[in-house]
Amino acid sequence: MSFHLHKFPLLSKSVFLERSIEENSDQEECIIKLNDIPGGAKSFELVARFCYGVKIELSPANVVYLRCASKHLEMTEEVAEENLIL
Repeated sequence: MSFHLHKFPLLSKSVFLERSIEENSDQEECIIKLNDIPGGAKSFELVARFCYGVKIELSPANVVYLRCASKHLEMTEEVAEENLIL
């Protein structure tokens, strides 16, 4: 699955994505493959929505995957206030 996203909302919340974007900054299009993200595309879609400021619904079905994905992407309070991981 592909996502076409703006980089600023992502790098402002995730150290992992910031590093990945910087490593690919010399390319015309920045393409990052996240084959090993916990929860796969569905979890990343929730993370992306969160980065864009969209209210996300937490449920027993997605909370563990979302927590693991945000840990993998290094989305802590040290990076941004009210981030996914305290």
